[in-house]
This record gives sequence, structure tokens and C-alpha cells, in this order.
Amino acid sequence: MKRLFCLVLSIFLLIIFISCAEQQTGSTDNTESETIGTSDTEATPKDTTAVSDVTSESDTSDLTTDTEPVTDTETDTAEITETEAVTTVHEHSYSLSSTVDSTCTKKGSKTYSCACGKSYSEELKLLPHSYSLSSTKNSTCSINGSKTFSCSCGSSYSEALDLLPHSYTPATCTSPETCSVCGYKNGSMLPHNVVDSVCTICGKEVLCLGITESELIQIAGEPNDIIVESTSVGYVTTYIYCSNMMKLRFYQLHNGKVSAIFSAGSGYIYCHMPTKKSHIPIAYDENMQLISDGNIDILCFTDIIGSKKLVSSWAKLTEFDYGLNTVNDKTVFKGEEVTDYTTQNVLCLYITNYYRMLNGLSPLEYSNEASNASLVHSIDMARNGYFEHTDLNGNRASYRLRNEGIDGVYCGENIQAGYFYINKTKTTNVFFITHSWYTSQAHREVMLTPEYKHFGAGFTYHSDSRYEYYSTQVYFRYP
Repeated sequence: MKRLFCLVLSIFLLIIFISCAEQQTGSTDNTESETIGTSDTEATPKDTTAVSDVTSESDTSDLTTDTEPVTDTETDTAEITETEAVTTVHEHSYSLSSTVDSTCTKKGSKTYSCACGKSYSEELKLLPHSYSLSSTKNSTCSINGSKTFSCSCGSSYSEALDLLPHSYTPATCTSPETCSVCGYKNGSMLPHNVVDSVCTICGKEVLCLGITESELIQIAGEPNDIIVESTSVGYVTTYIYCSNMMKLRFYQLHNGKVSAIFSAGSGYIYCHMPTKKSHIPIAYDENMQLISDGNIDILCFTDIIGSKKLVSSWAKLTEFDYGLNTVNDKTVFKGEEVTDYTTQNVLCLYITNYYRMLNGLSPLEYSNEASNASLVHSIDMARNGYFEHTDLNGNRASYRLRNEGIDGVYCGENIQAGYFYINKTKTTNVFFITHSWYTSQAHREVMLTPEYKHFGAGFTYHSDSRYEYYSTQVYFRYP
């Protein structure tokens, strides 16, 4: 394209040059005519010839001279065009000039350069990570361990390790098989082999709920005392074991099986049932703390004033409903029929003597007169809506004892009113009441007075009274 342009330009310049030459020729002819006109005839031909020769040579020479440079110009232009074309189609010759190596986190590159100064780069692939084990956390039987692998760039990954198998100790009659590492318990406990209330396998004292009367005799032997009371749920027979007062036991039988147990001190509860088994150790816990597994309810009684330890407990089958409100034995007292709580009075005596002997004191003797005086005061408080040691006529415990034929004695008295909630059910019984006196400082001092020798108690329940349940204890000694 450039060569064509140069050719056209050369032709255009040539045309302009020829046009200029023709104009110069015209001027020469005029000069010649004038010369002819002024010169003589002879000279004219010679001059004309000379002028003509000169003109002809001059024109020819000029033409030749002007034309040749144009041709030269075309040649120069062609040469320039050829040089430019060679530069445009220059083929680069690239060679590797530098390399940046890749890592596992950053891509490298290779750079290639030409002598002309141009260059280009090629991206290199990432190198794979080079992982090696950096740390190990060993597994246990409860927590998965792991192995961690790390690369020099800081990248890492972990592999979980399998749990180790549990390392079980064999099951016993007090514990199922147990992992010695994590404490996990598996399966159930072995049955106790109970003889005289002690397991021959574990050596622990075992209190059995749900067993029959014959099984009880086989395990615990013959009782020291038996009392029977009529309740709203049927007859309840209490077997009393008191040859060792530090291990005082009441087994309460209902519908032919042991349904509740009062126990002095601590022990284990093992419940035999047709389709279920429960095994609950009696715990040292807050005072009157209820423990339950749905089959057994246990009330733990703690000495919150003295030792701060468990001193007694009452365990029962959850289904067994027993309280002062369920007892319905009737007797004529002071000319009218009242509920007979004589059995509760006897149980209260045993529990009170246990607490006294626990503190190094001698046991008390039961007094019917003191029990009558106690019952009179309990009924009077319920009927007349007061709660005081002094009745509405200003009479105290000594007056009530005198009315029962006991005069000139030193005496003391504890009273209680109200109820407790067990499993959201309002109830009370002799176990709750006696322990509440033991864990109240003023009442405890009366109960543990060394000089007292005789004891009586009276309980009553009046559903339409202010507190419903009213209880009285009377202690005395002769001078």
C-alpha cells in the first residue's frame, strides 16, 4: 500500500514538473521572436539555431535532470517501505530469562525474553503440600483422640482416632460393671445375698422393700415387737427390730409385702419387684431431702444442728400412702370417740430413745398418763384454734399431768402443728414430726434433757382445723 502511494506521488510530481517546463519553453520562444525582430536577417538564422540548440539542450537537460531525481525519489521511498516491512514482520526469538519457583501456597512463573526487549511469562502449578505428623492426642474410652498433620506452610488437617474399649470391673451387688477409666456403668447389679440384714457378698446392710413377710423373717429374723393399725388403705403391720438401738428398724407391711422401712443410720435400699429393680444408697443430704427413682421414695433425715450427718431415713414404695390422715383406728377417749394413735405414740418413743442414745443418754420409759395428757392438749389446740403450750384457761403441761394422776414432777413439753409435702402430696407421720423436733434447737434440748425418765405422746388430725395435724410430747421425772 505504501509503495502504491509513493508511485502515485511520484507520477503527480512528474506531471507538475513537466507543466513547469512547458511554461519555461513558452518564454524562450517569445525571446527568440523579439530577437529576430531586432536583429538583421543574416544573424537571425544563426542565432535562432543557436538559441534553439540551447533551448533544446536545456529543455532536454532539464527534463532529464528533473526526471531522474524523481525516479531516484521513488527508489528511496521503496527502500524505506521495504525497511519498515521487515521491522513489522520481525520474528521474536525467545529464551528462558528467569524462573520463580512455586510453593504449596503460591504459584511460581517462568519468564521468556527476546533480544528486542519483549517478554512473556508462564504460570507454574502449585506444589502439593508436604504433610508430616505433628501431634497426637490419644483416645480414651469416652473421648475420641486425633492425629494432626502439618505442612511447613502452616496448613494442617486432623484425623479422628477410634474410642478405646471400656475397661470394666466386674459387677457386684452394689454396683454394675464399671469402667475403671471413665466411670461408665454398664448393665445391672448382681442381687444381694442377705442374711440377718447383711449381704454376705458386699458386707453392706441391706434394707429390702417389696419382699414378703416370710422373706423378711428369713432375712432379718424375728422382730422384737409388732404393732398393727387400721388405715384408709388397709391394715399396716409394723415389725420393730430394736435389739441394737443404733440399728433401729421398722418394717411396715401392707398387702403382704414390705412397703416402708424406717432405718436408724445409713444403709442401702434394695427393692424387689416383679418386673423392676431399684437400688438406691441412702445419701447424706439436706434435711428431709427426698430421693426417688419412680419406684422408691426415700426421705433422708440429717442432723443439721449437731453432726451434720444422716441420722435416719424412711423409705417406702412410691405407691404406698401412709400418714396420720390415713390412720382410722377408733377409740373412746374422755367420753368421746377419737382416732387411736397409740401405735404412733409407740413408734415416737422408739425414735426418741434412738436420738437420746445417739447422744449418750439413757432411754425413756413409756407412760400412758403422759400420752393421755399429750393427746388432750393436741385435741384442744385443734378444736380451739391456737398453738401454745398454755391452753386458753392458762393451764400448762404440769396441770394436764396432774389431771392424769401424776403430780409433783419436773416436766417438759414439745408441740408441733402442720404437715409436709412429699411428692407434692400433703401428709405427715411420726417419722417427720419426731425428726423436726430433733433438728430444732429448743425442742432438741427438751428431748435430750438427761434428767427426764418418762415419756408420752399424743397425735391428732382434724381436717377442718387451722393446721390439721397437731402433736404433743410430754417428758417428766419424779423428784
